[in-house]
Amino acid sequence: MEKKVVPKCRFGQHSYFSAEGRWLPCCSHPAMGEEFDRSIFSRDEYLLKNNDSVDEFHLKDSFLNWIEHIENSYESNLDVCKGRCSLQSHEAMKKDKRIHWTMEELEEYEA
Repeated sequence: MEKKVVPKCRFGQHSYFSAEGRWLPCCSHPAMGEEFDRSIFSRDEYLLKNNDSVDEFHLKDSFLNWIEHIENSYESNLDVCKGRCSLQSHEAMKKDKRIHWTMEELEEYEA
């Protein structure tokens, strides 16, 4: 299987808002220090107060360029990206239902 990262934040998964109202993908957080300060996500354009809707974050040129870089440079990606968003992790989740549940599966399990 090809080593490739398919960022789930591109599809609205594995992203969150920080306490200061900053939209972030799961691989980015202010505790990363200087590395975070150099990232696109430290820019004010990623503050919720500077946007009209959450959907705007997925349409920003800087985000789309970042996604393209993540998808095309597996070896230079952070380990968290490789672990959560690689094609291999997607396959592992399909095989082990304890890791990932759809709502239908969860409702069926609880019944």
